[in-house]
Amino acid sequence: MRKIYFTLISLIMLFCLIGCGNKESKKRYDEIKASVKKAVEWHISASYPKCTILDNYDKSVKTRGSLNSSFLIKNGYIKKDELLDIDGKSYCDVYVRINVKLEDPLDQQKNCEVSYKLYLKCNDYEDKGYIEG
Repeated sequence: MRKIYFTLISLIMLFCLIGCGNKESKKRYDEIKASVKKAVEWHISASYPKCTILDNYDKSVKTRGSLNSSFLIKNGYIKKDELLDIDGKSYCDVYVRINVKLEDPLDQQKNCEVSYKLYLKCNDYEDKGYIEG
């Protein structure tokens, strides 16, 4: 009987540890995505200062560009430490698709909208659609 209780308690503790670890991982990945979102929107605002940045990514619009973590770091939009993975040793990578909808292709500053989709890749996590860049 003691062995059964010990086994049950051990299993409950194991499930708790696994569940708590997943919550911490998700929290860290959400923090990384928030930092990347801020960096990407800063870049878009610099590139298209009069364009509206949309929250919804429009797949029907042709992708006009993409970014990765190297670009964001080299251009000062994000610090490498902000991409530190949960293991504390490696860094996550990002791939961002940017769509720009222009009313007049010759005038990129008026009547335009920009949307983007970001994909995160870390050691134990990868968003569907991530492309190695």
